[in-house]
Amino acid sequence: MAVEPKKKVINRETGEVAVDRETGAQMMTVGLTVADEGEANLHTG
Repeated sequence: MAVEPKKKVINRETGEVAVDRETGAQMMTVGLTVADEGEANLHTG
């Protein structure tokens, strides 16, 4: 299952998005599916 990247919000009240200190690019989060012994779990963060 594919999950689209989303902007990494660091302040939900203001909507502030995390920014890379070196490039100034907005940071994104993606889902990661981990399969262990036949069980798959989706991790986001």
